[in-house]
Amino acid sequence: MPWIRQLEQFVPSGSLTRGRNYFRSGAVEIHKASADRVEATVKGGGQYWVVLDLDVDLQAVVASCTCPHYDDGNLCKHIWASLEAAEAEGQLSQIAEMDHATILTKIEYSEDDDEFDQLGELDEEDDDFGYRRHRDEYSPAPRPSRPPQVAAWKQHLTSVREATMPRVGAKVDAKRQIIYLADVSPGAAGQDRTNHLLRTRIRAAPPLR
Repeated sequence: MPWIRQLEQFVPSGSLTRGRNYFRSGAVEIHKASADRVEATVKGGGQYWVVLDLDVDLQAVVASCTCPHYDDGNLCKHIWASLEAAEAEGQLSQIAEMDHATILTKIEYSEDDDEFDQLGELDEEDDDFGYRRHRDEYSPAPRPSRPPQVAAWKQHLTSVREATMPRVGAKVDAKRQIIYLADVSPGAAGQDRTNHLLRTRIRAAPPLR
């Protein structure tokens, strides 16, 4: 059976009848042709450009046309007329390598490619997730954070402050003032600083005469 007959089942009957009539009337002009590609123009309600490509791996004829009917995703009469002309001239011979040839519009073919690309992206995301999961499983547990160390001179001042605070119920005979002297020069960094404590009484000022 000629390969053209195998493709008829995928094409609307209206496109088959009109396309066959266009071919028989000589409305098809093939400009470029090879074993896996045909470029042609078809005159019928205007002049339209048709491209037929073979995808042997997919076992499909991939067809496109510049007519408005094709824009809706239809296999139009211009595509079928071009297929009839290609078969009559012995073009698209690689179709013989296909066991179960089918025909797709370029629109459908591009959508299949997009879906394949999306599946590839999902596979990459799965691989990345697996990598993160294994990385988390085999990474050592984080060490507990240590509380920040308090400088020795700050600890000393705190102890002095606590020691000089009056006890509850103790009698305080006068107000006192505490003065802290700390060595904070850069040369003392990382060393114990010398701290001095001065404690003085605050005496009331004498009355003015």
